[in-house]
Amino acid sequence: MADRSIHDRGKGKFASRVSAQAETGSFDAGKGGHSEGGCSETSPTSPLRIGFLGLSPKDPHDGIQTKVGYRFDLLPQGALFAAAGVMHEGAEKGYAEGGWRELSTQSHLNHAMGHIVGHLNGDRQEDHLSHAIVRLMMAWETRLETGI
Repeated sequence: MADRSIHDRGKGKFASRVSAQAETGSFDAGKGGHSEGGCSETSPTSPLRIGFLGLSPKDPHDGIQTKVGYRFDLLPQGALFAAAGVMHEGAEKGYAEGGWRELSTQSHLNHAMGHIVGHLNGDRQEDHLSHAIVRLMMAWETRLETGI
């Protein structure tokens, strides 16, 4: 299967490498993972690899892995990188970290809809779908925090 990662969409070598590593299960922080100088453990039981696969490290006392109730490995990796890219762009523009929490769920939904409509109308001046994903995530989180 051809790697249709973010790299193919011009977002950089890091995302392509991580996407390919996710497919093969060979994630290595020392070779393009979280940081270039980071941990380079790639053994099947290294905390980095186990966490990446959605498992918990073995308990040293009983050697049994505990189950995690989430399947992050099933989420579309390209969409996650796109969402992180939108957040990075916001930080680069000087938006306050966590400033989005000051807005209402309704405001985030309105912005998400604007991005969806922009995409549907063929506006390609920005990646409207990645911005819509982020706004929906913000709306979801705000709803949890405020109950509205």
